[in-house]
Amino acid sequence: MPDDMEQAPLNGLITKVERQPKRRDRYNIFIEEQYAFSVFEDTLIKYRLYKGQHVDGQQLRDILYADELQSAYAASLRAISSRMKTERELLGYLERKGYGKEIAEDIVGRLKSQGYIDDQEFAHALTQYRAFSQKKGRLFIKNELIYKGISKQEVAKALDGLDTESEYEQALQLAVKKWSRIQEPSIQDKRKVAGLLLRRGYPGSIVSEVIKQLSITKNAGSEEMDWIEPDID
Repeated sequence: MPDDMEQAPLNGLITKVERQPKRRDRYNIFIEEQYAFSVFEDTLIKYRLYKGQHVDGQQLRDILYADELQSAYAASLRAISSRMKTERELLGYLERKGYGKEIAEDIVGRLKSQGYIDDQEFAHALTQYRAFSQKKGRLFIKNELIYKGISKQEVAKALDGLDTESEYEQALQLAVKKWSRIQEPSIQDKRKVAGLLLRRGYPGSIVSEVIKQLSITKNAGSEEMDWIEPDID
């Protein structure tokens, strides 16, 4: 984030405009032969910053604020190009980068209106990825979405896309990998597999059905599984 406001002369004549050698989209502005601040090329053009132009304190504040917006916007685009982000995540990212709350909220609002940030789309995409690519249960996914700042209404919509049968099949596939290595399953083995599924966020009702199915497959009986804790919303 630019900190030029603190060191720039409050007003005067622009005596030099110099392109930065390592950042060709940035320009150094000198006022009365003294370095004052640097701006993006877009800001340079928008405010017509050229040698011989006079700037006063209010103009300087407007210029630096506009350039900070441009800087925050560019940083945000870089951030979301590598991974989708929620509104809360991007606000936190910008604040950690040193941008003020007003700047961060302005940029998030702009990106939201442009379709670059969409919490509902994010929630749906993450839910599908966690459930079918990483075999995570709805309880794990729910907690993650809430942590990332997704509203309860949008979390509910995203989880509505997971039907019980599909979730059961994912949990079963995960359990089979571990279960297949066990020759003669014991109650302790069942607890371990159930614990794995519970840690993955699968509801207790699904975990019980999976263990019963695996027990039948291994001809190990189908004892009651009262030791599996009920679902907790």
